Amino acid sequence: FKRLFQAPSCTSLAADPAHTQELIDTVPKLRRELVWKAPASGAAAAARLTTVLVSAVRALHQPPEPTSEATNARAGLVARFRERIETHLRMGLSIAQYAKALSVTPDRLRAACLEVTGKPPARVLEDRLLLEAKRNLTYTNMTVAETAYYLGFSDPAYFSRFFSKHAGESPASFRKRMAK
Repeated sequence: FKRLFQAPSCTSLAADPAHTQELIDTVPKLRRELVWKAPASGAAAAARLTTVLVSAVRALHQPPEPTSEATNARAGLVARFRERIETHLRMGLSIAQYAKALSVTPDRLRAACLEVTGKPPARVLEDRLLLEAKRNLTYTNMTVAETAYYLGFSDPAYFSRFFSKHAGESPASFRKRMAK
């Protein structure tokens, strides 16, 4: 596992669909073990985490796909975009503001995101916001309104619509389901 933690890296799981499916199956089970109070849930969570780490190590050992210099530049741009999202997530910045901060046009950022992630930059940002919303609703005692304000939404009703649209259920329903 040492190589996994030496430096940040990104790898594709597309080369091995079996590993991808294993992660898809394991991550929800890991989440469930982390919130359960059942006997041996700690041991079960450790085992599931080990499975995730083994999949990550194996994915890192896949032979790299040849990439062009332009592809590497776009991947670097997307990595910088994701870093900006992490540091400015709660500020409610627009894609144009992110592009300006990265010294690129919104069109260039869009092209890079589509090539690297298969998603436009707005969806990359929305996915990160949704993940943070889910974390707050699952692991904190913040109300839905407090979560909305914490994430930079000026209107809790808009946050609820955003969450419902992207998660397929209301924030309150999600919280109730996660509490089970």
